[in-house]
Amino acid sequence: MRFGIITALPFHPEKTEPSDAEKLKIYLKNESSSEIHWEEMGVLIHKDPELMSLYHQEMGKVYARTYRRWLRDIGIENGWFAVTEGLIIAGGTTKDEVEKILRDILPAEKRMFVSVFRLKKR
Repeated sequence: MRFGIITALPFHPEKTEPSDAEKLKIYLKNESSSEIHWEEMGVLIHKDPELMSLYHQEMGKVYARTYRRWLRDIGIENGWFAVTEGLIIAGGTTKDEVEKILRDILPAEKRMFVSVFRLKKR
């Protein structure tokens, strides 16, 4: 399935190197992986500064998992939240409400570094 329909034998699949964005996503899969690959991530981002946005988005997903548990522990069951650099910077009952708050409080050039997540009642 990975290589499509094989039309000739012997088959020699081409070894393809994952892109820098794919590598970064792999490194950011969870908090322990990101700690292990901290230096490699720095090299990738330094080589391609456009990956900084991807870095923040993927880290936002990691932080969202932790924040979901913490928010439920204090009794919050529904809502939308925005996180950047490990901090929740906005929250509301709808995604539109959170995005409006972001427009009001955060400079436009920083909004690409924000990850918005939803906390749903189980």
